[in-house]
Amino acid sequence: MAASYMDDLRSDVPRSAASWVRPEKLHLTLRFIGDCSDACLRLLTEQVAGIAAVTSPFSLAITGTGVFPSIKGPRVVWLGVRDLKGALDAIQRRLVPADHVTTATTRKEQRFSPHLTVARIKDMEKCRAMIARHLGSVFESPDFRVSEIIICQSTLHAAGSIYQVRSIHPLTGV
Repeated sequence: MAASYMDDLRSDVPRSAASWVRPEKLHLTLRFIGDCSDACLRLLTEQVAGIAAVTSPFSLAITGTGVFPSIKGPRVVWLGVRDLKGALDAIQRRLVPADHVTTATTRKEQRFSPHLTVARIKDMEKCRAMIARHLGSVFESPDFRVSEIIICQSTLHAAGSIYQVRSIHPLTGV
């Protein structure tokens, strides 16, 4: 459904200078950590494993449109999340990096909202119409079941992001 939305948006405003996320790379970002040492990754993996062990599968929907970091200077075009029972919010609140691995990026991202990135802006002037169309759109997916948390490493390249799964944590709580 998100891929169809992206295709429609790209077709409606074909001259936008944006880097579109390929459908097979769409994912829900719960928290952006930034540069993470091996020690940081170990700590994060332990935290997520503990959270997954006490969290039951739950339902979400992808809904709403927006841009980061601001409407005046957007760099990321995203779809939001509807979390009626607060399960995602509870997971996010539990993910608190220890002081010795907290980076400037992590501190800046404490106000981070879970989202699905659909595009990255290359040239704001050439993307104004697409951004206006996106922000004026209504998007809502059916509910879907969340049954695991995946820690991914993302590396940005000119041809797009490369994602490497670092660990998978099934939600097994009762």
